[in-house]
Amino acid sequence: MARRAKETGELGRPAAINGQEARRIKNRERLVDTASRLFSLTHPAGVTVDDIVQAADLAKGTFYNHFPDKEALALEVRRRVMASADEGVSALNDGVDDAAVRIARGVCFYARLVFADPVQAGLLARNLPLELSSDSIALTGVSADVARGISSGRLRIATRESGALFVTGAGAILMQRLLAETSPAFAILLTQQMVAITLRGLGVESDEAERIAAQCCAEILDVD
Repeated sequence: MARRAKETGELGRPAAINGQEARRIKNRERLVDTASRLFSLTHPAGVTVDDIVQAADLAKGTFYNHFPDKEALALEVRRRVMASADEGVSALNDGVDDAAVRIARGVCFYARLVFADPVQAGLLARNLPLELSSDSIALTGVSADVARGISSGRLRIATRESGALFVTGAGAILMQRLLAETSPAFAILLTQQMVAITLRGLGVESDEAERIAAQCCAEILDVD
């Protein structure tokens, strides 16, 4: 019985098939990881399938075993990076109820990512503008925060979508600027200014926007 199990592998599947499936999964992840790295350095439009397979050290046929074209791979990369960022902001905001503070902390999360993981930050900064359709924005945490802020009267803007677009755009622009910044002190100052501007744009009073921005940056940004 033990010999039979060994020959067939787990769950009664032939061991060879399990090995093939493991290689298939490994190759797919290799393509996604390689594309993520390349897309973090330049706009996806400037990266070819040949660039990806060469950097991944895989055959071109392997690429097409997993993706019909580069656009499908780019979509998978964007889906993952957006989901990862959304999860990171959600974790950072756990237990925080104020919509304005949640949004401020979210922008600070983007800034902190530049220092904690520049590759991921570069990928997010370059791909956020590509995921600004109504359907994509509606599924993000920032959209929910804006909606909550409008409903409670905390934010004074016309629609959830306009607010979510504004915040997302501010975060993407901030990351792109910080990726070229070498002074941590200036990065913190710039982030604080951008957070305050974002909150004022959402209808938060100027003095309170400045206070929230300063507090969130002090709590979240530690880039010494």
